[in-house]
Amino acid sequence: MLLLAIIWASSIAQATQISKAGEAALRAAIQDHPVVGISAAISVNQVLVWSGAAGYANREDGELASPDTVYRIASITKPMTAVAMMQLVESGHANLDQPINDLVPSFPQKRWGVTLHHLLSHTSGVRHYSRQREADSTRHYPSLTDAVEVFRGSRLRFRPGSRYLYSTYGYTLVGAAIESASGMKFENYMRERVWMPTGMESTQLEIKGRKIPRTAKGYNVTDSETVDEAPYTDLSVKYPGGGVVSTVKDLLRFAHAFETGVLVSSETRAQMLRPYVVSDGTETSQGLGWKLEQDERLGLFAYTHSGRQAGTNADLIVYPEPAIAIAVISNVSGTRPALIEVEYALFDAVQAARL
Repeated sequence: MLLLAIIWASSIAQATQISKAGEAALRAAIQDHPVVGISAAISVNQVLVWSGAAGYANREDGELASPDTVYRIASITKPMTAVAMMQLVESGHANLDQPINDLVPSFPQKRWGVTLHHLLSHTSGVRHYSRQREADSTRHYPSLTDAVEVFRGSRLRFRPGSRYLYSTYGYTLVGAAIESASGMKFENYMRERVWMPTGMESTQLEIKGRKIPRTAKGYNVTDSETVDEAPYTDLSVKYPGGGVVSTVKDLLRFAHAFETGVLVSSETRAQMLRPYVVSDGTETSQGLGWKLEQDERLGLFAYTHSGRQAGTNADLIVYPEPAIAIAVISNVSGTRPALIEVEYALFDAVQAARL
């Protein structure tokens, strides 16, 4: 009984230590950066050990942020879309070396062939936004095929596989390929095969006119360092690459499911976390859907993705060893330094608690 009491007291002390560090980091984010609202969560060995929030989900209405606040997650959508595509590769409904034209006939044949592998690794040569006006588009596209029309006529920037070029439009093509290979609408596939099996009940597309409970209001930092309401942008041109809303806890659920084989096999996971090597033999820091990093401060490998668009900044980072995952989201664009400070504070707190 004494041993159990000691273990119980120790676990309470550890949880308190992490909670204090997390709350202090979030307060500092609000005080030291132009952050309106921020939520964070951390897990160890696929178990949530702490989540918290500070500031406002809606400053004007006085609605406080919480760990269940729903935010835009911007480009963190990409690893989710990559997982969906790799599920279809596993089931034989698609092939990484398959030309995208086979699955998306509305995308014309280019000078060189573009494959799913090129698109997932950002080595396709398909362009990214040509100007900020495209990134902040207010036009609504009824389908992914309609969205492809925005860039289908653009030339490839280089021979696919020869260079790295980040491309959200490339992921619009991946989403259209998911619809073709599965026979399902993109959101339906994501809901049934990715979000529901993972328990991500707060995750969905941000569709114009759809009311989503607990959604944060978005803000942007102006040139004068003040924070104003973010102008409306429509995400339908980039649903598969940046059109999803979620919570920090749902992001960790996704990371846990990816780590433990719920969504794809261990072999597919390893393939997705393998750096893509371009044609001249140069190894990139890009896997399939994930950024691959060696954290210099911690000396640890991590796979990660960040997201930034009007009204949000989001980070999801996974350290396979020592099995720590962290998600942080702010409802203000351009606040990533604050997110990084929170991430390191949480990591250090968990390590200090020896969980």
